Formats: sequence, structure tokens, C-alpha cells
Amino acid sequence: MTGPARQSLRSPSDVLEPLHMNLRRFTLAAVLLFVVALAPTNALAREPVAPGALDGVAAELDAARAAFDAPGLAVAIVAGGKVVMAEGFGQRGLEDAARVDADTRFALGSCTKAFTSFGVGLLAEEGKLRFSDRVAAHDPVLQLPLTGALDTLTIANLLSQRSGLARHDFLWHALPGMTRAEFAAAQGELAMQRAPGTQFGYTNSAFILAGRVIELRAGEDWETFTAQRIFAPLAMTRSNFSSAGLAADDNAARATKRADGISRTVAWRDGRLLGPAGSINSTAHDMTRWLLVLTGGGAINGERVIAMATLDTLWTPVAGPEKRLRGRGGEDGGGYAMGWRIDTWRGQRRISHSGAVDGFRARVTLFPDRGVGIVTMVNVAPSQLPDFATRVLAERLLGLPRETDLAVLAAARRAEEIRAAGAGPPVPRGRLARLMAKDDAVAPSQPLAAFHGVYHHPAYGDVRIEPSADASSLRIAFGALKGRLDHWRADSFIAFSDRPDDTLDEGEIVFAADTAGSVSGFTAMIDNDIAPIPFVRSGALPIAVMAPASAQLTISQQRVPSHRSFRWALWLLAPGVGGLAWVGLRRARPRSAQQQGAATSWKCEP
Repeated sequence: MTGPARQSLRSPSDVLEPLHMNLRRFTLAAVLLFVVALAPTNALAREPVAPGALDGVAAELDAARAAFDAPGLAVAIVAGGKVVMAEGFGQRGLEDAARVDADTRFALGSCTKAFTSFGVGLLAEEGKLRFSDRVAAHDPVLQLPLTGALDTLTIANLLSQRSGLARHDFLWHALPGMTRAEFAAAQGELAMQRAPGTQFGYTNSAFILAGRVIELRAGEDWETFTAQRIFAPLAMTRSNFSSAGLAADDNAARATKRADGISRTVAWRDGRLLGPAGSINSTAHDMTRWLLVLTGGGAINGERVIAMATLDTLWTPVAGPEKRLRGRGGEDGGGYAMGWRIDTWRGQRRISHSGAVDGFRARVTLFPDRGVGIVTMVNVAPSQLPDFATRVLAERLLGLPRETDLAVLAAARRAEEIRAAGAGPPVPRGRLARLMAKDDAVAPSQPLAAFHGVYHHPAYGDVRIEPSADASSLRIAFGALKGRLDHWRADSFIAFSDRPDDTLDEGEIVFAADTAGSVSGFTAMIDNDIAPIPFVRSGALPIAVMAPASAQLTISQQRVPSHRSFRWALWLLAPGVGGLAWVGLRRARPRSAQQQGAATSWKCEP
């Protein structure tokens, strides 16, 4: 049987099979379209670098390093899901001529904050906490002085810098061995700036407390958690923490400070308490791994480390009344998310954070819609080179017109440095403008020995005022910070740190007396945004410190405070007298062997 007759006798399966095949094809096509539609929310762009985009850039960067007086520079770049550069330039330090390479450790400073928010995100994915949780629900020892603050402070408030806490950076400066539990409890005696969640206010304290939440929920210290849950999966084998980490082997950059046209090596300061807010050290090679997982939507080498949805949460800025509509240099104002700053630069969505630690500067920058990540690190401070170098690299990688000329910027910086050196003392402004003029003729109200003693604050602990080998001055001992107190006027004295340009340097301390005329204490404004903090005289000096002391390191005998070095001075108020001051903390035991180490020089900033 043939022709139409044969067709009429086909079985049902003969008729339905083409329909089934067409249905399967249609279903597969629909699934593929659905996957493609969802792709932008599950993976970030991976654009390859244009041929020749980085031609000559290594020579340009090295020339800029020298022009900006940076001993060493390290750069990490990823684009299109691949490592484009991991390279070092220059040498490890002023007195260490060994070359910087891709495995040389640099201090990241506040770029650490993104690792802490990442860690919180990991625990949130495991259901161990929520961003909206009250911090007090996880931390039973946390105390806050503002009524109702414990009921409203959330983990998201900490990570988005809307905690309401004041900076109080001198806790980790002076007492690096203070435990984070002690730090949390001490908050009850430390004034806040405002109610939680109401306004942006950058502080390291918030991230120290966020790190403590990680410790409580993970059952291990923040350092161990970060090493095991972030460094290990990303194969960041040379990344570690604080001064002990920098001293782990010889391949570490030495900290360098530059002031008044002179560069000098400074010691690394202990950043154990600072930890989650700014203590990570890393290398160009390791930071390419960090960039790969961030630009790869939370996955690296096909293995997912964190969900893209969690990264989206960490990268969503919190709007507020302080949000700027426009920024500078082609940037919009953006906002702060959770451990990251979010804005638009020359039409490109940018996610970034900088880090500033005494003797180091760093910047981590992501252009997630283009799959580009850049890290720049130098071992000199202050320095704008990480920012400027990142702009040059971004222009090349994103195919933007060149607007950043490192040679021109370096020449302008040098000219300003020369101008400042010949201009004499700067015109006082801000706090300096309120400081009464030095006048040795206005003598102290009492013999210097009357000021000797121990002064106490319930959170900051003890500061000792001691005799000096110089009969015209005093000594101050404030935890790890020590220095000389030179008479300024009346009962006001200026501090000169044993380590030049240290946090203690050029602060003023003003003594107060009780109605009987005996020295009773002083008050100190440790933060510009909080009321003066009282320190009460608690007793005499121990016999062991009654002998006059002299510093191993000295600085010039006479020096007028400048606005550059006075950034960390403390504003003290006493009846009828205003000034700046430094105060002290009690000694606390080290947290763990992993967090101990030699002294380093740390100062974290946005």
C-alpha cells in the first residue's frame, strides 16, 4: 500500500513523535532564553582586555613610583576572568634594597573591612545570623551608653557605617592587646555620636564589633575564620594579619612616612585589636585571587565561594541625608554599602575602598559591569599614588580617553611640597585656631612634681604622668604610647612622642585642680564630635617609675604644632583653659598567640 492510503494508516506514535521533538526543542530554547535572561544577576561581565591596552604601563608605573617617593609599589589586575598583572616595582624599604615582587606583603589598612563584610555574608548564607539582627542578640557583653541603642543597633548598621559610634581609635592605638570582648564591654563608657541607623559616620569601632559577631557565631577568632573561610578557598597563601604577619619572613614592605620633604622608615605598630577593621596584609599575587572571586560573581575556578545575591547585598549603598548628589573628578556621590564605597566614575559603576595605615596606602577597585578589578599598594604615607595609578589603569582597561597624567600629577605634588617647605608655619585653622598661644611666662600653677600620678577613665584606663630627665618637662605613658610633655602655658603641656609623627605627637594635656588646689585630673575631647571626657587622678606613681625617664628616640626640643601632624591631637577642656590632649588606657592581656607580634605603625582611615 502506497501514497495517501499508507499515510492514513500511520500509528499514533508516528504522528506524535514530531510533536514531541518540536516540544522538546521549544522547551530547550525557552530554558536557554531564561538562563540568558538571568545571566546578569548570576555572573558579572567578563570582557577581555583590548590588545595593547597595557603596553608601556609597567614603565609608567615605576616612573610614577619614583616620582611620588614611594620605595615600593605592588599592582594586581584582573579582567575578563583572568589575571592580567601581578607585579611589584621598586624596593621593600628605604634601608631594604631587595626588590618588591608579586609575593611581597603590604598592609591593606581599611581594605580589610570588605573581608569582614564578606565573612558576615558567609555566615548569613549559613543561617547563623541575619544582617538585620540586633548586635546585642549575639553579643551578651556589649554595652552602649545611649538609651535604646542596644535595641536598635544592627549588624547592617555596623557594616554600613551607620552605627552611631564615635571613632575612639586611641583604644587600639594604645592598647592593641585589649580583647574584643573587653572592647565591646568598654563601649558602655564611651560616648556615641548619635543614635544607630540615623546617619553615616565612619569608624573602625563598628568593624571591630562586627568581627566580634563573627567570632561569636563562628566559634573561633576572626583571624582564624578569615584564614580558613576566605584565604584558604581563594588560595591566598601569603595573606595574614598585623605586625606579626609582616614580620613572618623577609619579603615584606617596610613602612615609610614622608613629611616636610623627608622620608623615613617607621616601625610597624601592633594592630591586633584593630583586626577586622584594618589588620590584613597581602600581596599582589594573593589580591588577584580576591579580585577574581569578586569580579566572578562569587565563584573562582568553577567553585562558588559566596552567592552573587550576597555580593549584591554587600554592594547596595545605604542612602541617607548625607548622600552627595555629585562627587569630584567625574564621580557621582554614590554611597557607602557594607565595607565598600559605591559610586560612578566616568560613566562606569565603581565599587572600591581605600586603606591607610602608617607607612602604607592601598586601594581596591572593581568595575563589576566590565569584569575589571584593580589593586594598588605602596609603602609610603601619605600618598595619592594608589588612587592616581588606579585611574591610569582603569582608563586603559576600560578603553576611556586618557585624562590622568602621572608625571604631571607628580610634578604638581613636588612643587607643593617645595612651596610648603618655604612658606613657614601654616596658618592655624580648626582646632589649632582655638589653641591658646605658647607662653612660657605663664608658669604652671604648681611644681611639676605635683602633676606626677596615675589618671583613670573607666574605658580608656590609666595614663601615667611621670618625671623626666629634663627638669622642665614631664613624661606621659599611655599604654603603648609614650612621650615627653613640654610646658605650653599655665597648666597646659604639649606631648612629643618618642617615635616622631606618632599618634601621641603634639597633643596638649591640661591639668585641673580641686577646690583645695590639688591636681585632680583633666578632661579630654578624644573625638571632635563628642563631649569632653573626664580623667580622674586615681593615685600616685608606682615607686618603680618615680626615677626620671629619658626617651631612646628624641625629636627637636622646640616645635610649633602644625595642622599636618596635629590630626590626632586630643582636645582637652579644663575650667578656664582649652587645649589638646592625650589620655591612657589600662593594660589588657593579649587575645591569642596568633594575634601577638612586634609593634607596628597603624592608622586606618576611610
